[in-house]
Amino acid sequence: MAGKATGVKKQDKSANVEYLKKIAELAEDAIYILDRQGRYIFVNRYGTELIGKKVKDIIGKGLKDIFPKKTVADQMDLIARVFKTGKSERYRIDLPTQFGTRWYSTRLIPVALKGDNPDAVIGISRDITKIKKAEDLLLESEARYRTIFEISLTAQIVFGEDTRIILVNKEFTKLVGYKKSEVIGKSWTNFIHKEDVEWMKKYHELRGEVPTEAPTSYTFRFVTKNGDTRYALIKINIIPGTKTRQASAMDITDSKRIAERLKEGEERLNQIIEQMPYPVEVLDAEGTALLVNKAFCKLYGVKKSHVIGFYNIFKDPIVESMGMLPYIKRVFKGETVVVKDLVTDLEAVEKGYKGKKRGKIIHETTMFSVKDKEGRVTHVVNIWKDVTEQREAQRLLQESEERYRTLVDLSPDAIVVHQDAKLVFINKVGLKMVGAKKPEQVLGMPILDLMHPDYREKVIERAKKMVIDKKPVPTAEEKIKRLDGTYIDAEFIGSPVIYNGRPAAQLVVHDITRRKRDEKKLAESFVKVKKMMEGVIQTMSRIVEMRDPYTAGHQQRVTKLACAIAVELGIGDEDMERIRVAGLLHDVGKILIPTELLSKPGILNDFEFSIIKNHAQAGSEILGDTEFDATIIEIIVQHHERVNGTGYPRGLKDGDILLHARIIAVADVVEAMSSHRPYRPALGMDDALREITAQRGTLYDEQVVDACIKLFKDKHFSLVDLEEIK
Repeated sequence: MAGKATGVKKQDKSANVEYLKKIAELAEDAIYILDRQGRYIFVNRYGTELIGKKVKDIIGKGLKDIFPKKTVADQMDLIARVFKTGKSERYRIDLPTQFGTRWYSTRLIPVALKGDNPDAVIGISRDITKIKKAEDLLLESEARYRTIFEISLTAQIVFGEDTRIILVNKEFTKLVGYKKSEVIGKSWTNFIHKEDVEWMKKYHELRGEVPTEAPTSYTFRFVTKNGDTRYALIKINIIPGTKTRQASAMDITDSKRIAERLKEGEERLNQIIEQMPYPVEVLDAEGTALLVNKAFCKLYGVKKSHVIGFYNIFKDPIVESMGMLPYIKRVFKGETVVVKDLVTDLEAVEKGYKGKKRGKIIHETTMFSVKDKEGRVTHVVNIWKDVTEQREAQRLLQESEERYRTLVDLSPDAIVVHQDAKLVFINKVGLKMVGAKKPEQVLGMPILDLMHPDYREKVIERAKKMVIDKKPVPTAEEKIKRLDGTYIDAEFIGSPVIYNGRPAAQLVVHDITRRKRDEKKLAESFVKVKKMMEGVIQTMSRIVEMRDPYTAGHQQRVTKLACAIAVELGIGDEDMERIRVAGLLHDVGKILIPTELLSKPGILNDFEFSIIKNHAQAGSEILGDTEFDATIIEIIVQHHERVNGTGYPRGLKDGDILLHARIIAVADVVEAMSSHRPYRPALGMDDALREITAQRGTLYDEQVVDACIKLFKDKHFSLVDLEEIK
């Protein structure tokens, strides 16, 4: 830029008006003037194109004659406020045009056309549709890929080289039991079992030094918030181009255990140029500046008096460095030239540059000439448009898509999107899952063609809920049909998304074929083990009876009565099974008692009785080294304990005795008294019931006794004709 001006070329007023009108007519913004009633006084070429009518059909017409009622009402309110306050107003508006709905950034400026007070407003509307759509696409892309990240069926975690956690999804918080706020910023080592931290840190360091040498998948232990230690299978990858790690973890415990101000006429057009949001310069036929606006001065940090009459575009080194001279020469020959994506490095502008904006800016420039009646070029207008923000929005959109696409491709789950009942997106894992090598093999295919016929109705219902009702669907298990005709078991979770601007359904699919197979084998194995255990129990019960033939059937009958009492007391299935097994084996300790004592016809002396009493503890010793439930063993030990503490072998009282043992104790006494023994004849059921009634609350549990009495008195329970208890 040159030094201070010593004079300015004076132009014929009519010529100024002419080129200023020309500027307004060729501007790429809609420029118009409205009176107080919202009627058009002036409109430029772009404005007529926007409205879709000729000038003669617009001038004198009101806003209400052209635009929808709601839009007109809003604009009239703004016009009224501008007249009232005397200040300009900015606002965004979307309008139906001949090009469809478009978004505009508009400024209304009050002006005085026929006096000192404002009697009209100048409107400048800039088309920001591209920027708006870029913003919307960015939001849509981030939302879509963040949703994919969030609803993954596996725990997702992103962490830095310093091991500090950057991002986790909901599945991860469910896995460890912590909130996101309790995890973000912490080292992942805080959640790993202390014995696994060191070797996992070595893998982490090796992955940063020699990525190919570090394992990408392994099993480790982690500790939940409530202190539980659990196992997880983790898959780790370094996000390309970064040092950041992305990991997927799956809990395997059970298996193992994202327009400016203007004026009327010459003054009006000067205001239009002055208030334009982008730099405008008007040059004479030799390239010297005749007019520059506020935006131009602000950008370069200069005063108008230092530019007008002094600055010459052909002598500007910045213009030359940008490669603009060939285009400028064409314009001075009468052409109109549009140049896109010009980069201006403000740091390279002359030392006199004092503008606030720094760094590189990207321009689009429109240059056109104004000719006299003989067709000679008298003026050249250069209008710059700063598209830096628009390009930045496009760049951010591209980076966002690339970033989240990487996360999708690294996901261990299949991720698919279907729209209008057809597959429109599938990641690499999804291709492998359905047996395809290229996306082209399945994209466009009806989604139902990839589902087992038995599940197609459910798929239709789920798609309706996601696309029409816009609601996510819970996890479901279904079968997928591969391209080769085989089927695999899969677990689905779905959510509604916007794909390419339209509603669609997104599914995250996890292959559970191996899990289903393992579950089936486990169930079969459990049945076999249970049968074997039952056989062992029955065998041990018979061994006891073989050694004490006088009590044959005793354990069977005690078990039958104990189970009946348990039913009467509302005992659950798991505890009922413990009572059944303990009943069949409650006398297993007698295996260690001499046979002659078991069948002695007379009364036992104290020493002999002490040996007999040892059978309860002996049962614990016999079963202690086996895989029997510890509760069952304890029931067997306690079945001779009494609620007042006079029982054996430990002299336990009341609640210290298991309910299971208190039940078997009553059943044992009733059966023994009503049956024959070597040392006495059977006393009968009546005597047995009188005995437990008399000792109710003293020797025997009150509820158990009441339940037993009810069985015999009210329900006519009988121990006769006993069948084997199974």
